[in-house]
Amino acid sequence: MVMKIPFRSEKIELNITSSSVYYLNDVKCDDEIKTILDALENPIESKPLEDFIQDGTIIIVNDDTRSTPTSRILEIIYPKISQRKIRFVVACGSHPAPKKEGLQFIFGEHLKDLQDKIHIHDAKNDQFVSLGNDRYGNPHKISKIVYEAPRIITITSVEPHYFAGFMGGRKSLLPGVASYSTIESNHSLILKPRATVLNLKDNPVHLGMLELTRKFGEERIFSIQVVKDKNSKIYRAYSGNIEKAFEMCIKPCKEVSCVRLDEPVDIAVTAAEYPTDINFYQAQKSIDNVKLVVKKGGAILLVSGCREGVGNRDFIDIFERAGSPDKALKLVKENFKLGYQKTYKLAEILIEKEIWGYTGINPSVLRSCFMKPILDLKKTLKEEIKKGKKIAFFPQGNATIPFVE
Repeated sequence: MVMKIPFRSEKIELNITSSSVYYLNDVKCDDEIKTILDALENPIESKPLEDFIQDGTIIIVNDDTRSTPTSRILEIIYPKISQRKIRFVVACGSHPAPKKEGLQFIFGEHLKDLQDKIHIHDAKNDQFVSLGNDRYGNPHKISKIVYEAPRIITITSVEPHYFAGFMGGRKSLLPGVASYSTIESNHSLILKPRATVLNLKDNPVHLGMLELTRKFGEERIFSIQVVKDKNSKIYRAYSGNIEKAFEMCIKPCKEVSCVRLDEPVDIAVTAAEYPTDINFYQAQKSIDNVKLVVKKGGAILLVSGCREGVGNRDFIDIFERAGSPDKALKLVKENFKLGYQKTYKLAEILIEKEIWGYTGINPSVLRSCFMKPILDLKKTLKEEIKKGKKIAFFPQGNATIPFVE
């Protein structure tokens, strides 16, 4: 069969056996409009959207590093919100502000009408309100703009997340509209062993996020949360209470993302789809997602165009200072900084496996991270197949969680 792997604006065609390709699972979707309207008409522990929204309401939306179908959801709810005086906040967390293309991706056809009502969250320079510390002693500071709004609506999607367990729900507030120090301290909890993909039980990162959400006041929030299928169509949607809607999304999220393999492989080829391919910093998730199905001593091959380069360079710089993955782990534990969560997860993998990269960034950057640059993808794969290596392909690696029973 011919498989197409996304790479920037192109598709790389590879001739491979179909049994070695693992897409997201097939699920049956209803009409998207019906799915969203059903969710809005049956909110969980909340007033209906029309009764909840009032003048001064702020709508929090994900930034352009997330694949949330915000523009499609806005098309459906716009008649319900357009008569109110509302503002939008783009939940960038610590990410850079979206460019024009990114804002178009988020807001779609409504960008022109809404652009003077949009605030781009700035974790370093916005004003913040302190909500005290969490159970771990970490500061909880949240956007003053958001905190002072009478009502909040969040629009987000639920997908696996490599250390928070899952995207969605509480992440609209932390890291979405939290201060830099709050995001950094919360992300430092990645050093705890329970901070892993698909896990919420005793996950300190998740619990810190949830604690801030509860302090903020869940009764002030109406949440719209969706799960997408393999073709980015809306599979399930829930609305109302932010925590309960998030919980309802977990099962369908696993139905889409968790892919079973019969045995471990020598090489996992994992691709970062749009918009996760924006930079190396975001594409890293596609590496971490597939690590459990690769044999010790095997390799993970990342395919990503990295459209805007490396992204936050901090996780690269610490590798360059460390000189080895083991030393990088030690340096992260001694002095955690935001971005080092990437270093930590990559270093953990590199101690047992190789990481290769066919990317849009300079090969020297990959080498500085102890990764092997791949200059000719097709030639490399052909050579590895000749060696008898068992290879699995994950064209949607940013959202696929493969496992071996």
